[in-house]
Amino acid sequence: LSGDPAQAERLRPSLPGAQVLGAVPDPQELDALLVVCPEGSEALLEAAAAAPGPRPLMFALLCREDLAQVERCFSLGADDVFSMELNPAILTMRLERHLKDRAVLAQLAAVNERSNRLFLNIVKVMVKVLETKDEYTKFHSDNVSKYSRMIATRMGLGKDEVYSAGLAGI
Repeated sequence: LSGDPAQAERLRPSLPGAQVLGAVPDPQELDALLVVCPEGSEALLEAAAAAPGPRPLMFALLCREDLAQVERCFSLGADDVFSMELNPAILTMRLERHLKDRAVLAQLAAVNERSNRLFLNIVKVMVKVLETKDEYTKFHSDNVSKYSRMIATRMGLGKDEVYSAGLAGI
C-alpha cells in the first residue's frame, strides 16, 4: 500500500500481507502495488510502470469517484482502479483474482515456450531426414534459417519475429 498514509493504514488490516510504504518502492520487490488516493501520488504508478524488468500488478484506490482520475490511472499503467467505497473483503477478493490470473498467464507462457521448442525440434528432425536423401541440399535449411535470423536481428525485429524468420528459413 502506498499513497495517502492515513488511508493506507486504515485499509492495511483488511488486506493480509499488505505493508504501508512511505516512499516510491522498488517494483522488483513487489507482487502488487496498491496506490491509495493517487491524487498527487501519480509518481508511484509512473515509477513502477517505468522500472526495468517485470513490473508488479498495479492498482489505484480512489478516494472519490472521478472519471478523469480513473482514465489517468489507467494511462499510467494501472491494471485496475477501485473506489474507496468498495467493501474491503471484495477488494481483497479482486486483488487475489488478479494475482491468480497473473500466475496462470505465467504458467501458460511456460507451456507455450515448451510447445514451440518441441515443434521446432520436430521440424528439424523432418528436415534432417529429407537432407539425408540428397547430398546437394545438406545443411541448406540450417544455413537459410541462420541467415534469416541474422537478417531479422539486424532489422531490429523482436524475439518472436526473429524466431519466426528462423523457422520460415527451415
